[in-house]
Amino acid sequence: MLRVVLLLIVLVGLAGFTVPQARPVAQPAAQPAPPTATAAPLQPGGFIQVRGSELTRLGEVVRLKGANYYPQGKPWSEMWYAWDGPQIARELKLGRDTLGLNAIRILLPYKLEQNSYAAGVATDTVINRLREITQIAGDLDMRLIVTLFDFYEDFPLPDTREERENIVYLETLLGNFAGDDRIAIWDLHNEPDHYKLWAKEKKAQQVLGWLGRMADTVHRLAPNQLVTVGMGQYDNLYQPGPDGRRVVDYSDVVSIHIYNAADALRQFEELRTHTAKPILLEEFGWPTGPRCVVAEYTEASQEWVYKTILAAAEGRVAGVVAWNLRDYHAGPTRRYDTREEHYGLIRADDSLKPAAAIFAAFPAAALPSATKSSLPLSQAKVNQPGTERAPWRDPNSGLYLKGEIRQAYDQNNGPVSLGRALSEVFVRPGDGFIIQYFERGVLEINPQRPRPPDADKRPIEDVVREMVQPQALGLLAANGKAFPEGKRELGGEFRTFYKGVSGEWRLGAAISPPFDEVVGGQARRVQYFERGRLEINPATGQVEPGTLGLSAWEQQCRSVGQ
Repeated sequence: MLRVVLLLIVLVGLAGFTVPQARPVAQPAAQPAPPTATAAPLQPGGFIQVRGSELTRLGEVVRLKGANYYPQGKPWSEMWYAWDGPQIARELKLGRDTLGLNAIRILLPYKLEQNSYAAGVATDTVINRLREITQIAGDLDMRLIVTLFDFYEDFPLPDTREERENIVYLETLLGNFAGDDRIAIWDLHNEPDHYKLWAKEKKAQQVLGWLGRMADTVHRLAPNQLVTVGMGQYDNLYQPGPDGRRVVDYSDVVSIHIYNAADALRQFEELRTHTAKPILLEEFGWPTGPRCVVAEYTEASQEWVYKTILAAAEGRVAGVVAWNLRDYHAGPTRRYDTREEHYGLIRADDSLKPAAAIFAAFPAAALPSATKSSLPLSQAKVNQPGTERAPWRDPNSGLYLKGEIRQAYDQNNGPVSLGRALSEVFVRPGDGFIIQYFERGVLEINPQRPRPPDADKRPIEDVVREMVQPQALGLLAANGKAFPEGKRELGGEFRTFYKGVSGEWRLGAAISPPFDEVVGGQARRVQYFERGRLEINPATGQVEPGTLGLSAWEQQCRSVGQ
């Protein structure tokens, strides 16, 4: 799945979707039984080959059953920067033992510019790490699908310096793996039709021409391994390129990504009219969180999606690859779009979601390989960022604060003015605002508000306050209230506290005079502001913000039925 896909694209899967009525119940660590072992060990070796619409190994028909994979806490490029071979080995073994996987798809970024990696250069470090995961997969009787050029959006024209660099990269990388039967498929690119050149600049022909030339290069360099393209939109698989060839023409196995479960059967049958080659369902799945954001982001919905898509796939595809193996754990990653952290079949604590049982029951045999190696599994020495923008775990809730939201929290006495975190940081459907709920307030970032051009010359506190805004919960809470008469200015009893929490930013202007109000069954002295309410705790005599954030969060959860 392209990580910049809009929420609308994800939600298209709800067409014709009926959410199960039973509420999903968190499952204990009970695991589905692994597939029954065959009577005799399978003969190792043999590249995965194509015969008509089927895949074969050593002349026998096989079915790929895999998952897209990133290590927990290290999704996207972080998998390669913060490499942890032992962690990968443990997590892939769990996937094999509990789900019966015989394949893993990994995505290798082309431009790994950190840690002295040069853009578009297959360095020794990259090659060695790919060797390690290839060894891990082979030791588990799995085959690899390796997606190349991940995050790459140049798609250069022919006979240019950039394309020559692409080819040198492939010659270097594939030259180390062309004879390795543990790698089944080279996937040229992940959803190139969702990148700017195709989707916004309308230069599909340039992308298709590049894909065709790269396919020819990979076929030349690795003739025993298969080629595919992980196109994002199924009907782009049979759009002719500048030389008249389509993706289905130069793919050995045709990959399709489906997130619209209700439409899966129709897409399979339509694609079959355009190709007789094996079809690989290379991505499918559904998020189970973040909580209280979208009503259908539940484990029950995910289970329905798996049942529906796998039923449609049966007898129509040569393999299925779930998106994805495990939840990434939303906290340590720097991304705000935490929906992506919840697609896993395995939760962050290694327990299985209900959909895992559906997937485990989808039969597929192990795929032992002949190639063996005994490399030591390495771990990168990564200096964890210690900046104030690094993810920070709230010890009172176990949830993480990130980026500018964490900065705003730290710089404006967040533990006192906002209290404990109630939600993950998430992207709000509809307007794309970045939101996080706290007990006493809600912080948001408007993605359309650009970073101030003079940000580097201004105090960081001012820049953060401009980018991050507390929601106007005081105005919402005051709606319909009849305040007593009096001056709507900062009350003396609240003045010191107001100044101590950056009140002009955190609370805004007063919208009521100080007055007595019953809050939670107790009479309290209160004053309402645009972005909150201050009150005097009768038990302690101390000023504190009211728990308007908690009320807003409870309302948000009720609004989506969670």
